[in-house]
Amino acid sequence: MNEAVLCSKCFRDQGLRLDSFSIGIQDESACANCGSTDGRKLSRDLIARLAHRFFVRGTTHRTHFGAAPIVQFNEHQTTSIRAAPWFEPDLRLIEKAIGVGFFYYGPHLWMIGDVEPLKALERPDQRATVVERILAEYPDRSLSEGELFYRLRRDPREPSSPGEHDLNPA
Repeated sequence: MNEAVLCSKCFRDQGLRLDSFSIGIQDESACANCGSTDGRKLSRDLIARLAHRFFVRGTTHRTHFGAAPIVQFNEHQTTSIRAAPWFEPDLRLIEKAIGVGFFYYGPHLWMIGDVEPLKALERPDQRATVVERILAEYPDRSLSEGELFYRLRRDPREPSSPGEHDLNPA
């Protein structure tokens, strides 16, 4: 592990504390920031991972055809987001520890599904052409015996019910 600069006890926000505890390294040495010996230690790399999980993935806005984070961070910008007053100290702590700024992210439109083929699928007069293109670019494929195939279900009514799942082929 790189040198620890923070620990899970350094954070005031309960979510950041829990998340940092789950990714931090158990080490009974004193934290360089707060002096705690029982907080999980975080290197700069782990703090960056925590910031990504908490701010980037945690602010992901989902659309019908995609998703994009609302907040992003990097070392080239200063912080321009407005955090709740009780959250401000933790944000500043992360900024200082890894030398980044947090900002509102204006995503590429393709990330949220603003692409011509998807828009065309919604138009009945263009749908057949798009479906033909999809079938040509992604042809069918037969699986050999022993290959695994997974199917995901969105919002099953009763996830534990056998009727919600397909049977194995006979």
